[in-house]
Amino acid sequence: MKTKHVYKPVVPLFPVTTPGYYSIANIMAITGWSRQTIYNRMNAGLFPKPIKLPNTKRIHWKTSTVREALGL
Repeated sequence: MKTKHVYKPVVPLFPVTTPGYYSIANIMAITGWSRQTIYNRMNAGLFPKPIKLPNTKRIHWKTSTVREALGL
């Protein structure tokens, strides 16, 4: 039986103005959106799609991309 991943919002350790990458939990904390809302906005073209970093199974967003998408 597969377990479902639960993503809890996690306040990022660095601000959006610092170069780096954010996880889905960081995006949830920054925007206040649920995981499903983020994916709905991505599918509608209202939020950028994430990238998969080498040597990891998780997806991330560049801070610069998030800053542009949110108009910060």
